[in-house]
Amino acid sequence: MEENNVSLEKIDKTDNFLLNKLAEARRNVIFLRDRLKAMGALTPVAIASLDQADEAYRASIEMARNIKFLQANTVAKLEALMSKRHDK
Repeated sequence: MEENNVSLEKIDKTDNFLLNKLAEARRNVIFLRDRLKAMGALTPVAIASLDQADEAYRASIEMARNIKFLQANTVAKLEALMSKRHDK
């Protein structure tokens, strides 16, 4: 394959990196909430903000997983079409 071609391996590597970073950020939000709670500094505003951040990261992780699936599916279909084209 040429350098500019998209491969399933490249998609998987890139998507896994993104998913790991999003999961790490979500864990940090949860860790911060736990620390603030332990310190007795968890205000209603902080709870709302952290809940909003947690939900945003959760939704982003779900979207990234869906995009990964769509990308892999698209590449697989394109590769199948290309192999049929070369078989003719």
